[in-house]
Amino acid sequence: MKRRNAVAYLLAEVVALSIACSAAAFVALPSAGALGGITIGVDPRFAFGIVERSVCPDGSLEFTSIRRSYHRPGEAEMHLDCVASDGSRSNVLLQGVLLVLGVAFLAIFVPVFVIFGLPLGLIAYLVTRAIVSLSNGPIGAR
Repeated sequence: MKRRNAVAYLLAEVVALSIACSAAAFVALPSAGALGGITIGVDPRFAFGIVERSVCPDGSLEFTSIRRSYHRPGEAEMHLDCVASDGSRSNVLLQGVLLVLGVAFLAIFVPVFVIFGLPLGLIAYLVTRAIVSLSNGPIGAR
């Protein structure tokens, strides 16, 4: 096999896997927002409990929800604080929400990539190898 052909076939395989990764990300990104947002909305203690060690490694998370009715009835304000062992507090709501969304993204991306990406990569590999064998003739014919 010529070096030029090998590079072209390798490039074709890389393009096929890139398409598979892009398709998996295209499916996972909006789905992760929905899954993570619903999880936080339905049971925030469970959602933030999943990422507690990453958000607050030296202390514990304290979640509070304050209900107010002067803007809109039923409006709630979430607070997520990391309480360190020395008693100091820091607001980690943004980090917690981003990590929950990241976990949801990975929970969707990995299966979608395994279901669609790996077979597409295998097909790309087999097709490029078949093209190489057809363009070079039978093995041992040289």
